[in-house]
Amino acid sequence: MQFSLPKKWRTLCWAALALMMADMMILSVGVLLGGGALLFLVCVLLLVAAAALAIVSSLNLRCPACGRALDRLALRLDECFFCPKCGAKIYME
Repeated sequence: MQFSLPKKWRTLCWAALALMMADMMILSVGVLLGGGALLFLVCVLLLVAAAALAIVSSLNLRCPACGRALDRLALRLDECFFCPKCGAKIYME
């Protein structure tokens, strides 16, 4: 049997991780250069929002057949892979 997962969740997860990395760099440079409390607050809020987006998108990367979390397999750039639990063939669409 063949199943599919939307690529949007994989893309959103990678975008959230990239946003978290950029935000942490901006936060560290801002603190070193004496940025104010507003910069710190904005960076922390953006970091929390990006982490929530990464968590939500990784929770949606589940096997359509058995429901096992596939976040590690789905984040790879393979277009097709097999579920380690039930063996279902899953395509990224």
